[in-house]
Amino acid sequence: MHKRPSIPQAVWIFADEAAEWKVAGLSQLDRIALALSDFFRRSSVPGPVPVIVHGPLPPAPRARIKFTSSLDVPETTEVLVVSTRLVLGRDALRQAFENSTALDHFPALVLKAADLSANSLSAALAQLRAAERAADASTAERGERDWEYLAQEDDIARCTRQLLRSTGKSQDGVISRSLNRPLSRSLSRLLVRFPLWPSQLTLLFMLLPLAGVIFLIRGDYLGFALGAIFFQLHSALDGCDGEIARVKYLESESGGKLDALCDRFSTLLFAIGLGFGLSHQPGIIAALRWTYLAEGVSAALLLGIAETLLTRTKIEDDTAGGRDRYGSYLTRHRQSFNQGDQMKLWMIKHTGMLSFGEGATSFFGELTKRDVFNFSFMLLAVCGLASWVLHILALCAGAVLVLAIKEMLVSTLDANSAA
Repeated sequence: MHKRPSIPQAVWIFADEAAEWKVAGLSQLDRIALALSDFFRRSSVPGPVPVIVHGPLPPAPRARIKFTSSLDVPETTEVLVVSTRLVLGRDALRQAFENSTALDHFPALVLKAADLSANSLSAALAQLRAAERAADASTAERGERDWEYLAQEDDIARCTRQLLRSTGKSQDGVISRSLNRPLSRSLSRLLVRFPLWPSQLTLLFMLLPLAGVIFLIRGDYLGFALGAIFFQLHSALDGCDGEIARVKYLESESGGKLDALCDRFSTLLFAIGLGFGLSHQPGIIAALRWTYLAEGVSAALLLGIAETLLTRTKIEDDTAGGRDRYGSYLTRHRQSFNQGDQMKLWMIKHTGMLSFGEGATSFFGELTKRDVFNFSFMLLAVCGLASWVLHILALCAGAVLVLAIKEMLVSTLDANSAA
């Protein structure tokens, strides 16, 4: 086992012309400052860490670090030395300081404060450039590393692509990984250049499901197909706000809640719009019209209420500490679930699904991811089976209702028995 390197207590940044180059919407100097602040926060380093910028540009203030003109620290203090040629991903510094081997292949130096005196700066810079060239030339771990090197300004586009490629989530389903992410990253490469906040993009992309509803209510094949395509397109491009938030360090709790709320609202719009459209198909009997309409509205209401109630509890609060089968399963597979997957986990817990084995349960989890649902619904609509989509939504809503009633009755009986 490799020894974990100690976290440096100071930073020295060599800023050259690359400090002003913008990669994924941020200047290199600003990106390094944000990466340092985020790294020290996640590493629970107390107090602001002193940072010297050796260059002409005044950096913007950031939390967890303080810019200073001189390192007023003991000579034995370990100092991280980086240059603005280094493009840092969100996990680059964490990966580098996990063990000494990773740090050896990282294009930065860890020197003693005494080695950064005025007389030795040129030697330190030469040593840093040599380390950068050696690390960049080593392609053995290129697919795993979370950093890139700017040898010249033409490398900006490549580095932007790499940063966005690292924004995927472990919770992404097979459709997200193979279809949605490539589409959203292509658009994110364009949007990241503009001063747009992720929440603005979240609201902007809500125009897609609104347009989808307009097509669904037409009540014909073309309307169902185009409507489902618009909802699938929203599912794919909805990842842009999160990708841009991660590469620009703009994540926020309010932004996450807004994104979850819009996803939920999109599902409700789809169910109601599909039910209304099916009820207005030409040539169907009146009873069937009311059946479709009631099916769409009831599915939307039940799914909306269930998701609203269940998502009030964080996933981590329901693990039971790993003391039962469900708690053990969730502890091992926590990384495959989003914070908005409480309904899915609730169904896993209350249906006894784990009795069929963790493999079958994991398959259920993959099959019921939102990206898989939306893509499957689009395929069914394009194949002329839009009514099947509504029946599936209504079936899921009914299953949730039955399980909720069962849980309520069991809880009531347990409370009466205890009394």
